[in-house]
Amino acid sequence: ELLQSDSWTFFNERSLVSSLVPNRDVGVQLGGTAANGAVTYAAGVFNGVADGASSTNADFDNDKDLVGRVFYQPFRDDADSALQGLAFGVAGSLGRSKSISALPAGYKTDGQQTFFKYRAAAVADGQTWRVSPQAEYLHGPLRVIGEYAVSTVNVRPAPGAAKIEVRNKAWQVAAGYVLTGEKSSAAGVIPHQPFNWQNGAWGAWEVVGRFAGLKIDDRAFPLLADPAASADAATSFGLGLNWYLSRPVKISVDYYQTRFDFNSAAPSTSTTPVLRQDEEALITRFQLSF
Repeated sequence: ELLQSDSWTFFNERSLVSSLVPNRDVGVQLGGTAANGAVTYAAGVFNGVADGASSTNADFDNDKDLVGRVFYQPFRDDADSALQGLAFGVAGSLGRSKSISALPAGYKTDGQQTFFKYRAAAVADGQTWRVSPQAEYLHGPLRVIGEYAVSTVNVRPAPGAAKIEVRNKAWQVAAGYVLTGEKSSAAGVIPHQPFNWQNGAWGAWEVVGRFAGLKIDDRAFPLLADPAASADAATSFGLGLNWYLSRPVKISVDYYQTRFDFNSAAPSTSTTPVLRQDEEALITRFQLSF
């Protein structure tokens, strides 16, 4: 999902999986295609950033991340097959990190509330790696995506303390269906008839749904994170409606509900008010794209 433009994702907010992968980084990448375009690949060397983070254009340590991705569309050239739009892929990274800059500021819900963060004294120090298998199915007005991510980092509760390996995991399954029959794609929907009140044309309408979750490694509690202030899991359900008035104009309305689970060491009532009940969020957007 993170490879898709913000303008054309199913929902206004990306899923919980995007919390465990880099957002923007500085490096060198080579990529290309093979097998007559059925295979897409990329590999690179990057400075390395924390989960969900973007580079500040400054390298906070001398270590680099090796990153790669392969994506395979086995039925790409079979125009008569219902499986033409089926694709699989896997991406991963391997590196080392040091300092607090290698830890995420926190993991957020769809409503952009922080539900987990490391203690202020915690620092990353050691090997980091991520792996993310992914799949997509595209057929006419239907598009389905699924992805899973594992992010592993070695963390010290404080400088000089013993390392603890933390392995956090997230997943999502999302789907969209264009009710007016236009083709769905990762680059958005182009209405057959752009909105025109006088002509009775209403553009394209797409209904979307998503189920996602993020699980914090139990080893993060209680030394690396406060079980009273952070949840150890979040599970999210989302429904949305996208209205494409024309190619550059889109209106979207999303509803999200997020449920929290807690470590066994957590008290009966969290010290973080937002975690004391399920989060419900309604997010809308009016978008002009050029």
